[in-house]
Amino acid sequence: MARAYGVYDEQAGVAQRALFVIDGDSVIQWSYLSPMGVNPGAAGIVKALEALPSNNIQKTIDAPSVGNTQEAGK
Repeated sequence: MARAYGVYDEQAGVAQRALFVIDGDSVIQWSYLSPMGVNPGAAGIVKALEALPSNNIQKTIDAPSVGNTQEAGK
């Protein structure tokens, strides 16, 4: 997936830390590439979701998710 989203560092052989907000139509509405070694956190995603028109936010929330987001925070 990192290669598909253009955030795989071929030279280092690792995925960079990146955040994406993808709407219900699979369109990237917001993205952020963090500097190497810096955890980007989730605050930017929250701000990006708040800035989207409400119909896009609902599509994003209703879209199937990968993994259990509640478990990810533990």
